[in-house]
Amino acid sequence: MGPSTNNALPKRQPYERDTTMKPFKTTKSTKSTVSRSTAERGVERGLQFLRAVGTDPVIYAAMQGVGFTPSDVKQGWALVLTACSVPAVEKFNSSSGPVAEATQKIETWKATMMLRAHAALRRLHPEQDAFVFDNLEMGTGIAAVVSVSMFLQRIDALENSPDRKSTRKTDHAALATLEQRGVTKEERKQIKALIQIVESPAPVEDGAPPDARMAALTELHAWVQDWSDCARSVITRRDQLLRLGIGKRRARDTIVTPQPTPTPAPATTSLPQIEMTPIAALPPAKANGMSNGAIAIASSGGAHA
Repeated sequence: MGPSTNNALPKRQPYERDTTMKPFKTTKSTKSTVSRSTAERGVERGLQFLRAVGTDPVIYAAMQGVGFTPSDVKQGWALVLTACSVPAVEKFNSSSGPVAEATQKIETWKATMMLRAHAALRRLHPEQDAFVFDNLEMGTGIAAVVSVSMFLQRIDALENSPDRKSTRKTDHAALATLEQRGVTKEERKQIKALIQIVESPAPVEDGAPPDARMAALTELHAWVQDWSDCARSVITRRDQLLRLGIGKRRARDTIVTPQPTPTPAPATTSLPQIEMTPIAALPPAKANGMSNGAIAIASSGGAHA
């Protein structure tokens, strides 16, 4: 009997997940994840995308292959115009609004009416003046509101406070003087209404105020993102992607300028040193003024000596 052959099928390998493919990124809500700065850039991106598909027939033909129709072009332009025309919600400004306006009017009223009242009461009704202006600070801004509020409370006390029943007659005389100086009941009523505006809290609205511009920008951002991703699936030329505003420019190679080779300095030639032999000293002169070895030439042209 020959050797047995194993005809069994090879053992099936268990399924292994391909980890080379990256999963798609998903978001729960586009509106909650898009920042305002990103949404604001959607206007520029939308204009560039619409300009490219409107001027380049090759790009438009490629976009038609992914379902981009003239109605989508109209929708994109409508979203751009809406985002540009809707104003943003004004931010809170403490220097404007009814409270700020009321505070300014109260401060102006204090600078005129309270000064006038203090001058009249100080001279004509010193007791009432001491009561009304005792420790009353003449501040500005919100401090002026406090000063005026205390002033009005003390004026009302002059009129009908049970604690001042004994001085009611002189108190009413002081009030008559204030009426003559312009601090009337009507004036006091109007300034009390302004103080009530300042002291009342701002009304709380149901939810945050709607930001129509942010809503339009978010919708435009979603439109641009949708068609940009579709364009990447059918357009591969870099120049076309750049025209659509969805390509990245390559960084230019840095051009290295060759540096000139420095010219070597010429070698210094050294001259040979010549040794100077000193001249021997001549012998001393003789009595006739001639030195040994000297030749005398006669002045008359005669023979040599």
